[in-house]
Amino acid sequence: MKNLSQWGILCLIAVLFAGCAKNLTTSRTSEVFEEFYDRFHTDESFQLDRVKFPLAGEYEGPEGSQPWVKSSWEPHKQKVTEISDPQYITDIVEKEGEVIEKVQEDGGGFYSERRFQLIGGKWYLVFYDTVNL
Repeated sequence: MKNLSQWGILCLIAVLFAGCAKNLTTSRTSEVFEEFYDRFHTDESFQLDRVKFPLAGEYEGPEGSQPWVKSSWEPHKQKVTEISDPQYITDIVEKEGEVIEKVQEDGGGFYSERRFQLIGGKWYLVFYDTVNL
């Protein structure tokens, strides 16, 4: 009988530890993209922290191509979701752990693509390509 009660206590302790471990893993959740996206476009310091430099992609304009560097980064304030000008065609593709935005001038020489990825539970801008001819 004594062995049975010790076995019961050990089982209870194991169940409690398993429950605690489960709470630790489930409490670590990923950022909600929409919340990140709003802050990314309103908080310049936050934005700089969430751009993965050296950033893949480049700017291509009449003067040639240039890579994106932190020292000359201009904050992005315009959300693609807020572009309402019919001259621009927008496309947003959401996959698990990635959001891809594309903006193209209808029949024109402007194209932009940004890719955001979920890394370690946080969203980052990992790719930005712009053609403005």
